[in-house]
Formats: sequence, structure tokens, C-alpha cells
Amino acid sequence: MTGYLDDPDSASKALRAGWLHTGDTVRANQDGYLHVVDRAEDVIVPDSMRDESVKAFVILCAGADATAEDLRQWCAQRFAKSKVPSSCSSSTNCRAPRW
Repeated sequence: MTGYLDDPDSASKALRAGWLHTGDTVRANQDGYLHVVDRAEDVIVPDSMRDESVKAFVILCAGADATAEDLRQWCAQRFAKSKVPSSCSSSTNCRAPRW
């Protein structure tokens, strides 16, 4: 990433000393898997139809089976309507690098 389009102030805050500071609070477990614990700021993606849109990126545990609709329903039972994702993507692999 080289910066944010037409937003040099945000780019200078996010890009420091060669690192991209995302605002994610993440921990790695003993097996090297990453767990996103929190965010410094809520991030909602602009959407031309609804002004803003939420998309969920989910890492499923080994053996877990969840569809995008399963994830949306889970969120709908727990979150305000404005925070329920309009789309979901999932993966089963997200390992932390070994330093």
C-alpha cells in the first residue's frame, strides 16, 4: 500500500517507518494463528447504493462449516441492523509469520 487516495493525512498516520498501522488489536496463539481482538476505530466501507456497507472477513476453525448466510444470521441476532454485514468472506487459513 502506498497511501489513501486524496487523503495524505490518513496515509501519513497509517504508514510509519515502513509499517501499515491498521488499528487492529491482534494476538497470536501458540500455534501461530491470529485472533483479531478489537479495532481502534470501527471501519464501514462506502457503498454507492446505501452510503455505507459492512463486509465480514471470517477465519473458520478447522472443521467448522458456516455459509455466508449463517454468518449474517449470527450477526443479525447480536448486532444493530446497521452493523450486520451485507456480504461475508471466509477462509480456514490465517497463520501468523514465525519471527
